[in-house]
Amino acid sequence: MIADYRAMLWKEGRELVAQFIGNRLRLLVQLGIVAYFAVLLPLIFEDSWIPRHALIFWVLLPSALALPMAADSFAGERERHTLETLLALPLSPRAILAGKLTMQVLWAWLFTQIVVGLSLITANLIDQQPGVQWFSGQTLLFGAGLSLAVTVFLNSLGMFVSARMSGVKQAQMLLGLLVIGLGMATAFGLSLLPANAALRQAPQVLPAAQLALAGGGILLLISQGLLLLTLARLKRPWQMLK
Repeated sequence: MIADYRAMLWKEGRELVAQFIGNRLRLLVQLGIVAYFAVLLPLIFEDSWIPRHALIFWVLLPSALALPMAADSFAGERERHTLETLLALPLSPRAILAGKLTMQVLWAWLFTQIVVGLSLITANLIDQQPGVQWFSGQTLLFGAGLSLAVTVFLNSLGMFVSARMSGVKQAQMLLGLLVIGLGMATAFGLSLLPANAALRQAPQVLPAAQLALAGGGILLLISQGLLLLTLARLKRPWQMLK
């Protein structure tokens, strides 16, 4: 299992590097994300970037990074006619799934942390006040931990969808609709609560770290269910090759 897992990590890592070296458009998109989140947004929000907005985008940024890669995980293999070869290799389904998930999560999560760090540098360069602005230790744990949970969830959802789609564009479209639908449903559900509802007052009652832990735990539980369903499909190659 460990040898299979390492082999999948090596395969996915090489393909990830090759995609950026051989695809200038994709490289430009990633550089555009860096410029937008790390330079432009701190310039727009100025003093409010570090207290509020940076934390919001810290959690939202993984969606822009994780979804395209997750949609390509199996649907892309199917389009490139490499899925048959992958399933024919002497690798366990668990190793295939774990290798793809690990590389995608590492890339999206580490890239997010780098972009957030660069945005803090930009915010401090334009700040007129003395001293260095930075996040507290609790906020760092909140942002990094919750962004990791969001990244795992989005990649798990993306791989679940990608394993069932015949093409990358179909997977990306369905994933986009699902994420938008989940966001709208969450916002609508919260709007139905009365003004004095306990959930509305939760940020005042519970520390942010506890709320992040609860939200991250729920996302990880859902992710586990999605991964188990994807693993069950991987164990039936004739379903994957449809």
